Amino acid sequence: MDGLVASEGTRAQYQATQDHLRTMLQRLQKGFATVREIADEKSLDIQAMADLERAQSDAFWGGFEKDPLGNLEFLENKIAPQGLEGDMIYLRYVGTDLESFRKAFPRFELVEGSLVPPGQRGILLAKLYIDEWLKLRTAYRMDKIQEGLTIGRRTIAKDEELERFVRENAAQTREILMQLDSIKTLEMTSRLQKALGSKEADLQALLVELLTTDDANFAERYRIFYDQVVPLVQLYKVLVGDTITIKAFTRAGYMKAVNVKVYGVYQFRGLEKSTFAGIMCLMDLMSFRDLYGYLTADKAEEIKKIKLAAGVKQIAREDAEAELFGGGATPAADPLLAVGFDDAAEIEKGGKLIREDLTARVYTQQEIDQGVAINAAVLLKDPKKLDETMRAIDSAGGAAGLPLKVINWQRATGMIGQFVVFARLVLYTAVLIIFIVALVIINNAMVMATLQRVKEIGTLRAIGAQKRTILGMLFVETVAVGLLFGLLGTALGAGIVEALHVYGIPARSQELFFFFSGPRLHPTLAGANLVIALVIVLLVSIASGFYPAFLAMRITPLEAMQDEE
Repeated sequence: MDGLVASEGTRAQYQATQDHLRTMLQRLQKGFATVREIADEKSLDIQAMADLERAQSDAFWGGFEKDPLGNLEFLENKIAPQGLEGDMIYLRYVGTDLESFRKAFPRFELVEGSLVPPGQRGILLAKLYIDEWLKLRTAYRMDKIQEGLTIGRRTIAKDEELERFVRENAAQTREILMQLDSIKTLEMTSRLQKALGSKEADLQALLVELLTTDDANFAERYRIFYDQVVPLVQLYKVLVGDTITIKAFTRAGYMKAVNVKVYGVYQFRGLEKSTFAGIMCLMDLMSFRDLYGYLTADKAEEIKKIKLAAGVKQIAREDAEAELFGGGATPAADPLLAVGFDDAAEIEKGGKLIREDLTARVYTQQEIDQGVAINAAVLLKDPKKLDETMRAIDSAGGAAGLPLKVINWQRATGMIGQFVVFARLVLYTAVLIIFIVALVIINNAMVMATLQRVKEIGTLRAIGAQKRTILGMLFVETVAVGLLFGLLGTALGAGIVEALHVYGIPARSQELFFFFSGPRLHPTLAGANLVIALVIVLLVSIASGFYPAFLAMRITPLEAMQDEE
């Protein structure tokens, strides 16, 4: 709306902006008309409807330039809150020393913008968060369809979710149309007519045609959408460089608001689509402490000035009655006059001047480090010293009088830590089961082979073969079989792992995305792993040959001479 007055020198743009506003008002009126048909008259906001009627009238716009600021104030305060664009956005954030955070996590990478300058207030938005919550919903659904087709190997024709996204895109074009003035409407219409090869003059119909996609045309429509539509609209509700107001409940339960500037957008490399790692925004510690309700030095100074202005002083409990009801007290001088003109002028401005200074103030590292922190992470160079370090931290906290609660990373990460432990347990259990199955199978095979050669072994014993000769023969045979099939199994396993490395194992859930560090797991096989696998096979084969060897050593020449019947 501010551009409506600022662009008066360009009459075409001014008229286009006015037409855009009136179009938006018409859509709001249609929404009220729908509500009127289904709602009780008593539940309707009569004043809001009257304000819309006034804003739509020719008289209002005919006299707009006579009092532009007053009319803009009416639109801002009475009309704008009725739109959907003013809805509150929920933000998940964590306060941290941003520079230390960046150094501690090697996968941290900046996607857009810049880091918050050292010592200043600001916030970094997570890439996944802005894509999930702040992005134009049509673009969000187009991206989801694209991911489903390319990464998930799904099809629109057979997948209910992708089919629903297509229907919603075609039915919900209002979010795009509401952003366009008459000039942009003509521009987008011309672009879509050329891209789609259509003569349709209605932009909404063109958008419906563009967004009605299937497996055959989606790739082309997706490109057209981002090449022709997105440049003419605002893709995200919040942009880098914007200053946003964050409201939160303090630890005492009251509402607190802080203004912070959006400096950039970040993500963790390999975890771009994981909600565990990619949904949390990063805020500076000073702003976080304000929102959490801790008394900072700046706030203490502001309270001190307010007390000075109000003539407030702290007294002991036993002196309260005398101070409040005692007589003969000299009337206090006007505190504003007592503190001097410059201080009084600052106090009259309230907290505005202080808040403006805070947004540009640079804090020292000492101020950041000496403030309150709810949680702290300690990264060990030697993980083997975990228990020893935990005990040392606990002892140091007790000696300093700090009620610290020291826990390991698995408990600190909650569900994620439990998931890692569970996955490791499943892996070890699977290896153990495979080991036992292989042991039983090889043992049975060797026992059957030994029993089928009773006559041969007895004959060897009759002509003078010693027991150790029979045992050595069976041992060599077991090792040879184990080595041969171990090599074949190792080659086959290496081929399967190589195929999985090329194709990848898709992550079907957010948990697996986090566990795989990406949309697909591409396993690799080192040479040491091949050697270990082969050694395990040989050990299993040798262990399986003990019982058959014991049976063979018990065969006597007499048993060999007996008839098989």
